[in-house]
Amino acid sequence: MELININKLKYNIGIDAGDNIVNILFNKDDYLPCSKNITFSIPEIDEEYNIKIVIGNNILTEDNNILDSINIKSEDNNRKIFINIKIDCYLYIDITSKINTIYKNIINLNVNDIPIFLKSIDCDNYKYKFNLLQIIKIIRKKIRLNNILLDDETKIVLDEQLNKFLKHKKIILVILTVIV
Repeated sequence: MELININKLKYNIGIDAGDNIVNILFNKDDYLPCSKNITFSIPEIDEEYNIKIVIGNNILTEDNNILDSINIKSEDNNRKIFINIKIDCYLYIDITSKINTIYKNIINLNVNDIPIFLKSIDCDNYKYKFNLLQIIKIIRKKIRLNNILLDDETKIVLDEQLNKFLKHKKIILVILTVIV
C-alpha cells in the first residue's frame, strides 16, 4: 500500500493591517488548497493604507517574509473592502470594494528560507503605537480641513507638538510601556 502525499502549508500565512502584528489567516499544517474571505473596514476613506501579506511563524511582521505589500485607498467612497485569498501552489489575492476591483496578484509560494525566531513579544505596545499614530493622523487631517476649530496660534503650537511627537516614534513605545 502506498502513502498518499497530502500538501500542507509549512508556515503560517497572515496579514498585517498596519500595526506590525501578524494576524494569521492560514495556519501551518493547513491542507491545500484553502481559501479565506475577509471584510476589512478602512478608517478614513481618503487615506491610503498599507496591508502586508506575510509568511512565517513569528508574531511581528518584520520577523517574517513579506510576500506582498499592498497600498489600498478606496476609490469609490466605500469603507468596506473584501479580501479574498486562495492558496494551492500559488497565493491568489483579490481585493475588491462593493463596486470595483482594487487589487489582484498571484504569488509563487516556492519559499525555502523562512526565519524562525522564538522570542517573547508584547503585542499590545505595537497595537497602541499604531492606534496612537492613526489618531494623530486623523486629528491633523481634521484640523487641516477646519473640522476642528482652533485659533491660528493654537493650530501652530499643536502642529509643532504633533511633529515633534512623530519625529520621536521610539518615545511612543516608552510612553506606552509606562502607561500599561
